[in-house]
Amino acid sequence: MPGESRPRLGARGMRLGGAIFAAALACRALAFAEGSAGTYEVEGACLVSQEGMLFIYAVDEDSFDSPMKGFRESRLRVGPAEAEAGKAHFSFRLPAGRYGLRCFLDLNGNGRLDRGLLGPAEPWGMSWREERRDRLPRFGDIAFAVDRDIRGLVIEVRR
Repeated sequence: MPGESRPRLGARGMRLGGAIFAAALACRALAFAEGSAGTYEVEGACLVSQEGMLFIYAVDEDSFDSPMKGFRESRLRVGPAEAEAGKAHFSFRLPAGRYGLRCFLDLNGNGRLDRGLLGPAEPWGMSWREERRDRLPRFGDIAFAVDRDIRGLVIEVRR
């Protein structure tokens, strides 16, 4: 209200307020540093030729045995532009470690990899270290070290 006087902070109150503000800033900076220290960007593209929802999973050795799951997941809508270009780009932020990537293109929108008599009925792919094999993969077949930013991974998504 006009004419009312507000209580004034003395020098001690201002120092205390400044110290609290500085401590809050330090805690925020520390939390940010801890959240980003030792994490790296893993980027690439899945080669696709059809529209659908692309599910991409980052897996470590512990999560590898759970089919089409992972400890990190990304879902990308593959529309006409991506299907025509033949690529859908992905990105993960991962802590240092050893990982593999696997994915599938959900063509019918049911959120899972459909299976047929001879294996998957929808396009799928992995971060194969060598040429894709026609056998069940082992973690070592798709694993790579993440100890720096990685760009340019390419995953072929096909039946």
